[in-house]
Amino acid sequence: KQNLFEFTIPGDRKTYRLPLMQYLGADFADRMNALAPKIAQARENGENAANPEVLALSSRLQREIFEHYVPGLYDKLAADQVGALADAWREASTVGLGESSASAES
Repeated sequence: KQNLFEFTIPGDRKTYRLPLMQYLGADFADRMNALAPKIAQARENGENAANPEVLALSSRLQREIFEHYVPGLYDKLAADQVGALADAWREASTVGLGESSASAES
């Protein structure tokens, strides 16, 4: 349980779990690490990750991760709830989308 992020959905008694970002499966971790330079470049360009291509890639990967670990999650939540969940998940993790696990260990 220490490597998991637990959450509930309003009106649902079930507790859902996602691995913390640093404990994602290798495929998801590799894809996050590949996306990290694009996010960093957008920030360096003053885009603050608002680059449409970077946002689309990041959102798509986030959805794949959430749906892999909690199938049907996007059908149960409104867009703002998904955003709040993603923010809480990032805060609970020691790495974020756009950071490699190596940077979290330093």
